[in-house]
Amino acid sequence: MWTGQYSVDDGVTWVDLPASGVATISAEVRGSVRYRAVDAAGNTSRQGSQWLKIDRTAPEVQVSGLTDGTAYGDSGTVTVDWTVTDTGSGPGINPDSALLDGKRVARGATVNLSGLPLGSHTLTVTAKDKAGNTTNRSVTFTTTTSFVDLQALVDGYRSAGTVSAGNADKLTTSLGKAAAAAGGGQPAEAVGHLTTFLDQAGALNAVGARTLLVRDAQALIDQFDR
Repeated sequence: MWTGQYSVDDGVTWVDLPASGVATISAEVRGSVRYRAVDAAGNTSRQGSQWLKIDRTAPEVQVSGLTDGTAYGDSGTVTVDWTVTDTGSGPGINPDSALLDGKRVARGATVNLSGLPLGSHTLTVTAKDKAGNTTNRSVTFTTTTSFVDLQALVDGYRSAGTVSAGNADKLTTSLGKAAAAAGGGQPAEAVGHLTTFLDQAGALNAVGARTLLVRDAQALIDQFDR
């Protein structure tokens, strides 16, 4: 009685075929698989070989533009990018994609952080090679606000003409007084000036500017109330 055997390491070790005569190779192979038959006395047949390439290694993904665990002020922007390398079968068709908080984002996209809610966010990049091996790489970060961020947003709206110079000056004055009070250890006074800022921002005609400045001012007030 003969038993079939195969080897994926150039004949160093041999594995018996199961009774079905069909072997499932789980190891990664890039080269020849040898096969032979052996009888009960240990006699072996002439070896044959079949060249195989079995890719079990998932692609590697490196994300740039965002650092895991980092807090970013919401007045800024980040450029979302990533690289995918695969030494096996190579990237497949439409090999990679990314989701920011569940929404598709393109490679190289510039993200205005002010457009994201304050708090935690996750970017997940998914890469797949031609063999179907998949890698998911996630980066979690947070967006925050501060006196500096609020002033930067006001300055940006002024430069764009979204907020008039007169209204921008009023906002800047209130914000400056709030920051000075906070720096001087006077939280109640800081909240009072921030409330004035919030009222001024709430009276703006530009909906986008009004919504964002009110949101951030309220977030700073909430920090003092904790």
